Amino acid sequence: MGGVFGIWSEDNCMERLWYSMFRAQHLGEKYCGFATSDGKEIRGKNRKGLVLVRFPHAEMPMLIKDYSGNCGISHVSLKERQPRILDDFAVAFTGSIHNAEDLKWEMKMGGHTFPKKHTEISVVSELIAHGKDIPEGIKYMASRIKGSQSTVVLNKDAVYAFRGKYGFKPLMYGQGKGFVAVSSTSRALEFIGIKREDIRDVLPGEIIRLSEGCVETVERLYGDNPELHVCSFGFSYGGDISEVVDEKSVKMARERMGAALARRDKQKGLEADVVMPIPDSGRGHAIGYHHEFGIPYDEGFVKDPYVTRTYIQPTQEEREFLADLKLTVIREVVEGNRLVVTDDSIVRGTTMKKRIHQLKNAGAKEVHVRIATPLLIDVCPYGVATKKKEELAYFQYGRGVEGIKEFLGADSLKYNTIEDYVEATGLPREKLCLFCCTGEPYEL
Repeated sequence: MGGVFGIWSEDNCMERLWYSMFRAQHLGEKYCGFATSDGKEIRGKNRKGLVLVRFPHAEMPMLIKDYSGNCGISHVSLKERQPRILDDFAVAFTGSIHNAEDLKWEMKMGGHTFPKKHTEISVVSELIAHGKDIPEGIKYMASRIKGSQSTVVLNKDAVYAFRGKYGFKPLMYGQGKGFVAVSSTSRALEFIGIKREDIRDVLPGEIIRLSEGCVETVERLYGDNPELHVCSFGFSYGGDISEVVDEKSVKMARERMGAALARRDKQKGLEADVVMPIPDSGRGHAIGYHHEFGIPYDEGFVKDPYVTRTYIQPTQEEREFLADLKLTVIREVVEGNRLVVTDDSIVRGTTMKKRIHQLKNAGAKEVHVRIATPLLIDVCPYGVATKKKEELAYFQYGRGVEGIKEFLGADSLKYNTIEDYVEATGLPREKLCLFCCTGEPYEL
């Protein structure tokens, strides 16, 4: 996961760039960085760690002075430092390139050199450098890579943005007072002053240019009505609850997912005392469940504010360590009650098993686990963290819900059906990527 942002502004863009990184932090916590142009020179910086820690807001006067410019790009990531600055342009990218090693080898044979530690951004930027200008370079890059992407490119007087084939990765733009901006997340655009009703989605295969207060379409590589298969996981987990993805509210999608789970439980006659979320990702689902079922909603866990987002950490060891530190049970909510516990998904199952153990140790009478995302049966090839099929609970515990329930120690376990999940997003099935739930790939 990761996020990109680009801006053209009548005045210095640095402060808005900082806020864009901060507001996209949920998409990647390992690296953050930016690049700006004053019309003569492109300068930038990237650091390892959180925006607030590595670029403290107290440094803003210095950042504005040292990186002044009216256009710029920024990036957050869990896997590599960006943006990458070449002679006359800078690039930031989020996605996953399946043929990166083949492209790297081909270009090395042609005389290109790469950083000692190879990264996907080095492949993307070298491919763009093949073009006679930025749009031609983006077209060439798009024709060569196989994978998912959203990319922003900064030259000395403009920002270009490109959303890859099928639009797996959200990318949107809008106009504020004296500036135009493009972003992976609507919350960054809204925070810097763009109204939600003024936000538009970049089409799959569309190249746009931001300059002189305007956003113009340079080219649409796949026509005016391209296929869209945006990642469905963004609705249940990846996106922030305040966002919109392809004009659909993440908050409302999560509440509808919870309501769908509740309807099935009402029909089956489940008896429960409290519905509670695994914070923060299960909260919207629990609220929807509460409204539909009618049982009280409460918070049975308190989240440690100093622990970062666990799923997007780069290694399983880091994920499990932070998961152990993250939540503390509120005994007064749990003890003696039959609990419905909601969460976005079960990937490996190890974290949920620990949560159920915590709840039962605190006196929960029953724990009924309800999962918004359908059963995950394959790993994402388009840029989400899990890489190995054998890590999935589906493969580890008997390829079925009952085996996973036994491993977890839950009193019952239910997932949303694919049909209910799709309906909850507000998008038709043909506009969503459901590969992790169905194993049905798309030709890249």
